[in-house]
Amino acid sequence: MRSLIHTDRVKADRPYYSGKHRVHGMNIQIIAGPGGAILWTSGALPGSVHDLTAARIWGILRELEKAGILTLADKGYHGADATVVITPYKGRNKPASQKQANRSHAALRGPGERANAQLKSWRVLHKLRCCPNKAGHLVKAIAVLQNHRAAQSARLKWIHGKVLSSGLPRITRYRPGVSRFTLIDPSGNSIILIQRDEPAELEYGGSKKLTGLARALDNARILREFKNDDRQAFRRSSPRCEDMA
Repeated sequence: MRSLIHTDRVKADRPYYSGKHRVHGMNIQIIAGPGGAILWTSGALPGSVHDLTAARIWGILRELEKAGILTLADKGYHGADATVVITPYKGRNKPASQKQANRSHAALRGPGERANAQLKSWRVLHKLRCCPNKAGHLVKAIAVLQNHRAAQSARLKWIHGKVLSSGLPRITRYRPGVSRFTLIDPSGNSIILIQRDEPAELEYGGSKKLTGLARALDNARILREFKNDDRQAFRRSSPRCEDMA
């Protein structure tokens, strides 16, 4: 299957523009296993190169035919000169049998498409601002990391029955005047500990009786002490303090 890695425009931008996606990018060919593991990724070709042309350039069809590996591909590979490559039916008003075959085809290709989507979810591949020719090397490196993460998640599921979140158990900062704090375990479960004599009418969203600068500072206090968000508290309080100065 194909993955288009978005790039910035370059001086000779016409070859890199994909008419299908209407963006500039690089064409990367990806082969995934039935379980969704990425088995192989190609080098980078300009985004205007057709999927079938790219598969022929990299010799994918020839190698699949030689190995006799049955491969499911999307409609972009329709017309491939390889008997082992199966694509969905095209056209409108298809009979019920072909529609059912397309649904089965899509279901079997689902894990591979999900692996492709997860690969493109890495932030570095959202839009390349480096040399477009480096796209292939980046995809190969990320594919190794993604397969390692998938294997690690499967091992954690086998041992613990679930995937534990990364990091150590943590506690929200407890400051003077705060009547509660939160304990969070590696799985993301949390326990809120509340002071026994906490005021019954404590307003966590800020006091409605205050106005102007006093209300802004009170909201900043809530964000800092109860929501543990120093940056947002600074943003809430700083502009108004500057105005008063």
